[in-house]
Amino acid sequence: MQLTSSLSQDELFQGDLDRYRQIVDESGGLIYRISPDGHFTFVNPTAARIVQKSAEDCIGLHFLTLIRPDHRERAADFYLQQVHQRKELTYFEFPALASDGTEIWIGQTVQLVIDGGKVIELQCQGRDITSRKKMEQQLVESEQRYRLLFEANPHPMWVYDCETLKFLTVNEAAIITYGYSNAEFLAMTMLDIQQVSEAQPNDRVANCKMCQHLTKSGARIDVEVATLPLTFADRPAKLVTATDITARLKAEAEGRIILEQLRQSQKMEAIGMLAGGVAHDFNNLLTAISGYAELALRFQPTNQIKRNLEEIRKASSRATGLTKQLLAFSRKQILQVNVFDLNAAVSDMETMLHRLIGENIILRTVLGTDLKAVNADQGQIEQVIMNLVVNARDALADFGEITIETKNVRLDEANLETSSGQPFVMLSVTDNGIGMDAATKDKVFDPFFTTKGAGKGTGLGLSTVYGIVEQSGGRIEVVSEPGCGSAFKIYLPSAEQPSSVMPGKQQTATPRGAETILLAEDEPMVRTMTRHILELSGYKVLEAATGTEAVEICGTQPECIDLLLTDVVMPQMNGPKLKEAVTKLRPAIKTIFMSGYSDNTIVDVGIVKAEVPFLQKPFSPDALVRKVRSVLDEAS
Repeated sequence: MQLTSSLSQDELFQGDLDRYRQIVDESGGLIYRISPDGHFTFVNPTAARIVQKSAEDCIGLHFLTLIRPDHRERAADFYLQQVHQRKELTYFEFPALASDGTEIWIGQTVQLVIDGGKVIELQCQGRDITSRKKMEQQLVESEQRYRLLFEANPHPMWVYDCETLKFLTVNEAAIITYGYSNAEFLAMTMLDIQQVSEAQPNDRVANCKMCQHLTKSGARIDVEVATLPLTFADRPAKLVTATDITARLKAEAEGRIILEQLRQSQKMEAIGMLAGGVAHDFNNLLTAISGYAELALRFQPTNQIKRNLEEIRKASSRATGLTKQLLAFSRKQILQVNVFDLNAAVSDMETMLHRLIGENIILRTVLGTDLKAVNADQGQIEQVIMNLVVNARDALADFGEITIETKNVRLDEANLETSSGQPFVMLSVTDNGIGMDAATKDKVFDPFFTTKGAGKGTGLGLSTVYGIVEQSGGRIEVVSEPGCGSAFKIYLPSAEQPSSVMPGKQQTATPRGAETILLAEDEPMVRTMTRHILELSGYKVLEAATGTEAVEICGTQPECIDLLLTDVVMPQMNGPKLKEAVTKLRPAIKTIFMSGYSDNTIVDVGIVKAEVPFLQKPFSPDALVRKVRSVLDEAS
């Protein structure tokens, strides 16, 4: 049986056409046709919806009216070029504008329809690529931000290939820091700036966190390196940031030096405090020892006893000198400042210094002409000269030469001699001995530091010099090299007024008196000895072990009390407080303070020696009675 269709050929064609139209209308893609002059002849619903129009409204519109204005010229050129050059198939992307101004990026494929050698239509298929374009734009912006951060970073940055170590890109900071041009960098590898000797340089370069880099000039800089793995041009690479830490490391080293200096200063301060306490106890003991020895010598003992007493007095004198050294290096000794001629002081010491250094060593003096006077403690400066000469002698072998020089100089703040600086008087002691290396020179003024063997030096000589010079307002400089000798240069502030006239010492009879003295001293040995000395000189002495006891005696004693002789530092009540209390009870009484403490301690309790009579321990019996007599004889 033969089957025949009940539908005509036209009906079949119309059915196929309807099905194709349905496919086009319901397609999710953009389908449209454009005439050779650029007007839409067909637009499917999807394409119309994307620009917020109906398909009917789009028919007859020129396609350029739906393209963002800044892209219209380029789109027109692309359209004309395809038509004129008969390019059958092209692809073009453009931003379309919807009715509300919304921008939609469309990627379209355009096919020419040619009939009889003539372009009769352009068939287009497109799709919405807005999301992709946004991602591309974000990538571009990200790349721009990265490039900006990379180029503007003040620290050197670069990217290098992990396998070849070749530089792939560098920023401006790297070019400035390392001195290479961009082209030079791109022809180099990491090994050109970071020298390594290991068998696996790649690992060493990749793992280095702190290292040294070489610049084009050959200079070495310390850098701290941070790396970040990345892919560059489809190859494994590393992004590097190199921070120059040369200045930081230098500052840290300087900080360690400052910290060490602080520790040294604290150590010196602690030793100084110890020295002050030791000096106080020593001075009390030495006052009693030397005082009793001198008193015993007054009774004309036998020759043997006299010799023993003289040895006691000499030992006491040496102990007094040691105490002064302790106080000198800690800058706490009491200075008796006066204006004097330094040349005269050096000349007076020459004979003694010759005996001190021995005949095998030459001592030369080069004394400056018209030398200005200095304002300092002459005895302490003489001790400085003696200590420096002894130090120079110890630096010499069997033979050698020591030179003492003085001259007027001017110094700037860096202790450099200049014609316009502050006026100073220079005192230098130079030897041609073994000299010192840098390590020894750095420690030369440290207390208890000595290069002598065990038992041959206390290590206080040069620290004493340093303390005296600093406390005198001066400066000290050491110049020395191994095998080239040493020079110690001391700069003392010059005085404008002429040097004091030092009258010759005249030994007069020990003065006596019959007045009543109130003695306040908490150290029993010193109190007993002082009372004994004063009573031998004719005075009546009232003893008090504390300030409180002294006030009680002053309030209950009916007879006149002419003088208060009191220690400065005592338990319960110190010397200044005692003077204040006693003066209220007896306004006419006179006062002498005495102390074995250092200058700082005396000032701390309110004593200014220039303003009040003062007696420094250890004192001799003669010094005591002369001070008492001079104060009692002063007019009220």
